[in-house]
Amino acid sequence: LMIADGHGLTGTSASVTTHSIQDGNAQSLTGAMPSLANEEKVAGLPSYTGSYFPEKTATYQMAVRQLNQGGLTSMYYDNQWFMGSPSILRVDPTINFNWGSDTLTQYARDYVSVRWLGKIRPKTTEAYTLYLHVDDGAKLYIDHVLVLDLWEQPNGPVEGRVTLNLIKGRYHDVRLDYREERGNAFVSLKWKSFTVAKSLIPMDQLFTSSHVVGSPFSTSIISGAADYPHTTAYGPGLIDPIVGIPAKFTIQARDAVGENKSSAGRDSASDGLDGGDSFIVLVT
Repeated sequence: LMIADGHGLTGTSASVTTHSIQDGNAQSLTGAMPSLANEEKVAGLPSYTGSYFPEKTATYQMAVRQLNQGGLTSMYYDNQWFMGSPSILRVDPTINFNWGSDTLTQYARDYVSVRWLGKIRPKTTEAYTLYLHVDDGAKLYIDHVLVLDLWEQPNGPVEGRVTLNLIKGRYHDVRLDYREERGNAFVSLKWKSFTVAKSLIPMDQLFTSSHVVGSPFSTSIISGAADYPHTTAYGPGLIDPIVGIPAKFTIQARDAVGENKSSAGRDSASDGLDGGDSFIVLVT
């Protein structure tokens, strides 16, 4: 909090006044003279650390994206099936288009599809009604769930609505698929709640994501060291062996979480035996 101190001012009726005060955190900045000190400042970009625990050993592609405020990523296709590379790739600040009979892309006015992807971050926690007005067809997904299906509508304008509970500050995933066959073309996405009048979803509450440098990252998750309590043996040699006749059985090595060791007893990086997968077996 800023404190005005007129000490040292000279002149007739010299004074200093604080016109506005920025409130601090109520949990920490309390009392008659609250203060805030910066103990350490490190230059550079922010760094984030996280952990993830895959359920199976496999090769994974991990995507890391950065959210940017100001609209949704839009992909325009010169076909109705989102096939091939988009002819237009850009960020649309809002979804409110009325092309009429003009072209949607550089070359196409009919048989066009568009997909918008991103996130919505509401400023209040309450029930929102989403209004989707289209000509010819569209599908709306919120948090990966299809909530409005206007895809197989007859040619002509149609408006659908759905009411959902959205949470303040949460990034809700949004995907809107749109198709235009023939004739006029338009699409708009609006919302309404108890505190928000029916209006277009503002651009400052729409976010698009972009890959950070190097994303997606490829990583291979391999099984850990063999753990004998999880290791099993099976085969005819353990069920009904006959004296004097070779009886075979298999030992399946597993790690501490039960994942199979599939290296056939050999290290994946060489032809040498992997000592961590060796077992002493006593057959009685």
